[in-house]
Amino acid sequence: MPLIRTTVSTFSTSLSLLQSHFSVMAQVPAIAPPAGHIAFGRDETLWKWNVLCICVCLSFTTIGFLLRTYVRACIRREWAWEDYMTCVSYAGFVLYCALMTTVMHNYGGVHEWDLTVSEVQDVVFWFNVTSIEYGIEILFTKLTILTIYRRVFVPHRWSKFDMVLRLFEGILILFYFAISVVKIFECTPRARIWNKSLPGTCVDVSKLLNTSGLFNFTTDVLILLIPVKSVWNLQMKKKRKLSVVLIFTFGMIAPVFSMVGFLVREDISKSPDVTYNQPLVLLWGTAEVSTGFICVCLPPLTILFHKQEPRGPSQSILHGESNGVGGSGQQKTKRKPKFRSDNDTDLLTGQYIELEEASSYTLGVEKPNPTYKIGVSGGATSSEQSREEINTSGNAQDIIKTVKIHQSFT
Repeated sequence: MPLIRTTVSTFSTSLSLLQSHFSVMAQVPAIAPPAGHIAFGRDETLWKWNVLCICVCLSFTTIGFLLRTYVRACIRREWAWEDYMTCVSYAGFVLYCALMTTVMHNYGGVHEWDLTVSEVQDVVFWFNVTSIEYGIEILFTKLTILTIYRRVFVPHRWSKFDMVLRLFEGILILFYFAISVVKIFECTPRARIWNKSLPGTCVDVSKLLNTSGLFNFTTDVLILLIPVKSVWNLQMKKKRKLSVVLIFTFGMIAPVFSMVGFLVREDISKSPDVTYNQPLVLLWGTAEVSTGFICVCLPPLTILFHKQEPRGPSQSILHGESNGVGGSGQQKTKRKPKFRSDNDTDLLTGQYIELEEASSYTLGVEKPNPTYKIGVSGGATSSEQSREEINTSGNAQDIIKTVKIHQSFT
């Protein structure tokens, strides 16, 4: 009996010491606080900015996505490959916002000297998952933008410009695929990404983030310049050029955010405070992705703000382009200007005409209104009115459509 009591007492003492040890460990910060700071004085400012950023960005992207879907499915009644990609991109952005919220919920955005080791591990784990999803999401967003560019600005498939855009898409796919694989296998074993106490090796995360940030900024600028060059080469009024460019380059805000994100990456590359710095990078990524997605949604929405005018003979008559009843053989012909550029005619035959400003514009290129030749001839008891629609496109195969109206008088 005394032996049993001694054993139980020793075990109880050891258990108490062990609990005391873990209790002390729980109060030890993951890293020592810098001068002028105290441990566990948590500042949740970044959490508040995250809530504001996600609410604003998710609201605008959702409104843009719903309006775009309405225009494409209900007004245009067209559904192309880019529309499927837009749906995937939007779902990816919603998932990204959910993961960002999870990072912040697990003490992301809190300085590392205000957290314990186990709390830091949770932050780093969810940051790694979110950064992988970010690469996939930004890839789909950029591919969707380039797909729209190819439909709008490429008159001939497999032309030089089309090949350049396809090459650009290939570079994006290869880079983001490679960067995602590196993030997944950042450490060997993988658990060492968030648990540095495990033996193994890891790549330099700071160099990885800096490379990704520089590539994001460079590609954002290139994507911005594509519509500027394409639209500015078209023969149209400068005011119209500017409006089309602004529609397509709303995403010019994205390079600003990606540039800020790159500078933040450079600034924090030597800092050990990963639980605050890494979520800060993701926060700028939220703004970058959302502006890119809004750039995807804007072009189709222009149809909601343009009043469509009637086409055909009624338009010609209403605007006084034909004369009324005249003498025998009287006729009046009103010609519209031809295309200013033969290379622009292929743009008019495309299916993507959301940028049509009115009945005489498609993608910012003026359509040739048909020429009408109206004449009246007849005798004492009858008259014959005819109108000829003449193709003025300048092509060799002109089409003449004659409509005759007979009137008899008793």
